[in-house]
Amino acid sequence: MTDRLTEIMHILEHQQAELDVTPAGTFARILGIDTTARAIMALDGWRPIETAPPTNYHSLIDIWLVNRKTGEGWRSTDCRFGGGGWIDSRTGKWVTGKRYINDDGDDVFDPTATDERSTVATHWRPAPPAPEPQR
Repeated sequence: MTDRLTEIMHILEHQQAELDVTPAGTFARILGIDTTARAIMALDGWRPIETAPPTNYHSLIDIWLVNRKTGEGWRSTDCRFGGGGWIDSRTGKWVTGKRYINDDGDDVFDPTATDERSTVATHWRPAPPAPEPQR
């Protein structure tokens, strides 16, 4: 058995044990399945941004950003899509697009910009599950 399959098996065994002892019923089972699915998907690594699922305040993902001018890349955690661009849920600010001065001299931010001076999201991955509480 590969290391990856072994890890998936351990995740599923652990999640099943949690489901067996959780008295919260159906909600706990749905949460358990979601957590397991996220853990398995996280093993697969980064995926093209075009395949990112719909997001909201309760369903956040990590995204890989690239500055198109410099080629520099970095990870932004707990993001959601809104207003035409990707938003950092902790700060409420767009992490994609570009800032520029318009013809009226106003400082403007365009979250949909994808030109050579913008920051674009290229990949996504599920946010990892929270760590187990220490007992």
